[in-house]
Amino acid sequence: MNRTPLYPHTAAYALEHGELEQYRASLQANIACKNAIEAAIRQHFDGMHLNKAAVTEVVSAYGKERVCYVVANTLQQKSWDARFSSANKAWAEQFEIVAAVRPDYDSRGAFVVDSHPAVLDGFTGLLRREYEKPSLYEKLEKARSHAKPKRAAPTKRKEPER
Repeated sequence: MNRTPLYPHTAAYALEHGELEQYRASLQANIACKNAIEAAIRQHFDGMHLNKAAVTEVVSAYGKERVCYVVANTLQQKSWDARFSSANKAWAEQFEIVAAVRPDYDSRGAFVVDSHPAVLDGFTGLLRREYEKPSLYEKLEKARSHAKPKRAAPTKRKEPER
């Protein structure tokens, strides 16, 4: 698994704080993750269906956080494309994508996935199902909180004699 941490700040911040190497390493890992997503889609799409192994393969190599970050960046950069579902676009908007943005360069473009949008939308759906999957503990807590309290059995009422 690629252990490079996702750098949470801009290039300007990294330069100012002597963290340019961490920023560059994170950007390179984002680009490698983008390439891995494209390769996984090519390998696991049969022309009609995308095998969920495409997602598990990339997540096991780069981690959920980075894969979600790269996919969210792609959907944000291609927000004009109607082939992405509105639910996936809304999901992507929750991510703050940091970048080196200058008039002549925007580093977010370096890790935009270039697979077919309809197939990438399917990849995103599979990723979201995996990413949003609650842990066993969360499932138990939810079940416990939604369980109705047991009531005492109703006592039989005597009806008045006629």
